[in-house]
Amino acid sequence: MSGDLAATYGTPGTPGNGPGKLQNPYGVCIDAYNNIFIADQKNKKVHLVSPQGKFVKFVLADDELEGGPVALAITADSQLVVTMLNSNFVKIFKYLKCKGNA
Repeated sequence: MSGDLAATYGTPGTPGNGPGKLQNPYGVCIDAYNNIFIADQKNKKVHLVSPQGKFVKFVLADDELEGGPVALAITADSQLVVTMLNSNFVKIFKYLKCKGNA
């Protein structure tokens, strides 16, 4: 590894709400296809980002993430595991409709 920056996502020093905008990003994980998942705690969203750092879609948003997501993991069978701020439980979501289609 050379340490060269490969990609960025978000705008440093400029919080916001929407594609490419983050407020308090916490957890990050990747899936088997190298897609990047970012827990956007204050905006109560999980961003799906391509391996090249481009916004793909919001996997989860608002109503599904009451306290805002803080930690993420992907299971071997492509389920997204999410913990929320100030909650007493973990939520598990199926994020792929079929293998290979994020």
